[in-house]
Amino acid sequence: MVIFIVALLSGTMLANYRQGNRDSELNMAANGLASNIRLAQNRTLGAVKYGTSTPDGGWGVHIDLANPKSYKIFANINYDEGNNLGYDGSEESRAGKGGRTINLGKEVSLASTSVGTEIHISFIPPDPETIIYDGTSTTTEADITLETKTGTRRKIQINSFGLIKVLN
Repeated sequence: MVIFIVALLSGTMLANYRQGNRDSELNMAANGLASNIRLAQNRTLGAVKYGTSTPDGGWGVHIDLANPKSYKIFANINYDEGNNLGYDGSEESRAGKGGRTINLGKEVSLASTSVGTEIHISFIPPDPETIIYDGTSTTTEADITLETKTGTRRKIQINSFGLIKVLN
């Protein structure tokens, strides 16, 4: 009887431990995404250079649900007001210039956005003006949802004032 009780308690503790790890990884990924959006905002405010020049379109974060395990920090180096408002496919990959791809944890993926399958969050200098762009039009706010394999979710909200929140 004692062995049965010990085994039952051990099984319960192990299951809770694994769920706790998933929740912790989700919280870290959500806070990391929010921090990286703030990083792009701060790079724009600080006129941080991409290589040898300050990007005309500032810095931003690109999320594409077709690649749910990662997102990109980019410099909008070929910004054209009203036209090139987002990531163009290569702005994070040039070595040593500041852009990069961020991988989410193995238990976490990008589940959805409130604006479609793709979102570009850019901060245009000098204010910085916050641009939330879905590839065809801009909007004043967006939600990005991260999810674990077990279905637990965290939402990140951003608005056109540049306010960023992580919700439970």
